[in-house]
Amino acid sequence: MLSDSARISRDSYIVAGVHVFLALFYWLVLDVSIVHDFGPDTWGWFAQNLPTALLLDRAFESIWFLHTQPPLWNVLGAVLIQTFGSLHMVMLQCLHITLGAGICVMGLGIVARATGSHRLALTVGMVLALHPALFLLEAYALYTTACAFLIMLAAQLLARSKEDNSHWVMVAFICVISALTMTRSV
Repeated sequence: MLSDSARISRDSYIVAGVHVFLALFYWLVLDVSIVHDFGPDTWGWFAQNLPTALLLDRAFESIWFLHTQPPLWNVLGAVLIQTFGSLHMVMLQCLHITLGAGICVMGLGIVARATGSHRLALTVGMVLALHPALFLLEAYALYTTACAFLIMLAAQLLARSKEDNSHWVMVAFICVISALTMTRSV
C-alpha cells in the first residue's frame, strides 16, 4: 500500500496530466486559443497591458514610468516579447496551462493537508483540473491565471506553515502576496 505522501504525489501527477491533456485538447482541437487577430500589437491590445512596441524597445522605462498598469504582469510580457518575439502569446498560453496545472496540484495538496482525506483531495484536484473556466482563463491574455496561481501558492504556504515552524514559510508567504499585488496593480 502506498504511503500518504506517495499517494498524494501520484495523484498530483494524475491531476496535472489530466489538466494539461484537456487544456491542449481545448487549444489544439477546439481552438480555444489566446492567439487572436487584433493586429501586430497583440500584447498591448488589452488596457492593462503596455504597448508591445514599448515593451520591445524600452521595457524598463515603460514599466517604470507607466506604472498604473500592473508592473509584474508587464515585466512578464516584456520577457515573453523579448524572448519569443511574435510567438509571445503562444508561450503565454503555454505558461498559463502550466500555471493551471499547478493550481490543480496545489488545490489537491491543500485539501489533503487540511482534511487528511486522500479521496476528498483527489476529488477537489479533479474538479479543478476539469473546470471549464480554468481552460478559458488560460486562453485569455490577462493576469487572472497568474493571480489565481499566486493565491493558491499563498494558501499552500499557509497550509505548510502549520507543519513547518520555520519563519521562512511566512517570509515566502509575504513575498507571494506582494508579488500578487504587483501583478494586479500598484
